[in-house]
This record gives sequence, structure tokens and C-alpha cells, in this order.
Amino acid sequence: MQQAALEIVNAVSSISISGPDGGIVWRGQADATWRVESKATRQKMNSVAIRDHEISMLETIRTIGADRAQYTGDWELLARMRHHAAATRLIDVTTDPFVALWFLCDDDSSAAGVNVQTRPGLLLAFQRRAFQKINSPHAVDSYAQLHSRKAARLIYSTPTIDPRIAAQRGLFVLHSDPDKTAFSRVSELGDFRAPSTWGTTEMKNLGMANGTVGRGRSRTNFPEALGIVVPAAVKPVLLDRLEMNFGFTRATMYPDFSGVGQMFAS
Repeated sequence: MQQAALEIVNAVSSISISGPDGGIVWRGQADATWRVESKATRQKMNSVAIRDHEISMLETIRTIGADRAQYTGDWELLARMRHHAAATRLIDVTTDPFVALWFLCDDDSSAAGVNVQTRPGLLLAFQRRAFQKINSPHAVDSYAQLHSRKAARLIYSTPTIDPRIAAQRGLFVLHSDPDKTAFSRVSELGDFRAPSTWGTTEMKNLGMANGTVGRGRSRTNFPEALGIVVPAAVKPVLLDRLEMNFGFTRATMYPDFSGVGQMFAS
């Protein structure tokens, strides 16, 4: 299992160093069969329902004035609400591959009566250039721009507005109209483009066993999205190493009263 764990870490390193110039964001999913989708979509909301739900959320939090919400931008409020379990269209990603790997390995939830720790996970690497930036995310009325533009895949890099986002190096990806991507079996964000020159050789050269990326490969040939399968048996090995060598635990990933309280809830 240590060799398999080493190959996964080598692949992460190769993508990080030899990946596209525009950079990568990462997401860890405990079950490799899961569709990439937001909590709002998992709750069976369509695009119109998500919009109405998020507008109501923004109005409510500003009405009660929590943490000066009436003076805070729309996307910052949605990000904070998402980190407090609200259903939104925001999908968590991180700039740190090891944070994504920790979430993948630590998840002990159950799906259809099966603990996901017994299932292979998937570590996803997304090209930043596959997303458009949200215009003026700090403006109080910036959310309204979402539905006045062409449907698009978007990214929001939030300030370190709370300890969780800082610890998790968090940012968010989303689609402005998730209904338009319903045809995609694997992602609410739609299907990602793979370069015509990308093939089996390039996949094998991502550091799996060899630790290097083939020389001369243009960085523009990197796919818009790439997944690394993490076998179930490797998860506890990686989790142990991430805690021992990086200090990643539930307390450090959720460094607030709510997070620590959840640790000692039972």
C-alpha cells in the first residue's frame, strides 16, 4: 500500500510542477463514482429554484445583519453560508492537493448503506483556465450579474473570511446555469475538454511509478480536468501520513468552535 500511496503523491507532484501555466485547483471525492455537483443540485433543485433559494438566503442574512452582512458582497456571503452547511451552487475546491486528498480519505459518510471509506476515491485536478472569473465579486449586488450573462463555468477565489477557508485554502467553482449541463453524466460543470494529443503515454508519465512527466510535452496539452483514482485500501495509509507529516486533522481543517464541537458530539 505504501508503494501505491507513493505513486499517487508522485502523480500529484507531477501535475503541480509540470501542469498548465494557468494553474490547477483540486477537489477530493470519497467515492470515484460520484457526480461532481453542488449541494443544491444534490437536493434536486433546478436552476430557477437555486436562484430563488440563494436570493432568499442573501436577503435573510442581510435582514438579520449577522457579522455586518448588509455591508458584505453577495459571493462572500454565499461562501460563508456554504461553509456553514447551506445548500448553494458553490462547489468546494482548494489550491492545495493534499487538503483535497485529506478530505477524500477522511470522509466516513455512508451512501446507499455503504461506508465510502470502503470505496475508491477520486482526486480531481481542474485547470483554472477552464473557468471564468466572477466580475466584481465583492460588490453588494454582484449576484444579479450571474443571470445577465451567457451561461458559463465560473470560479470564485474568496478572501480568507473565516478560519476554515484559510485552513483549507478554499475557493469555489460553479456553473451559472446548472440546468444547461444536465446532459453531463459526470459533472454539473459540464464535460471538460481533453486535448487531441493527450493519450495513454501521457497518462502513464504523470509520475505513476516513474515520478516524471515526459520531456517535451507542451503544457497546453494538459486536459481541462484530470482524475486520479485512490484505492480504498490506500486511504488509511495516506490519512496517517497526512496527519503525521502535515498535521492535517479534523481539528486543523475545521479550526473553530463548530468544528471541534462536531468532533466531540458523541
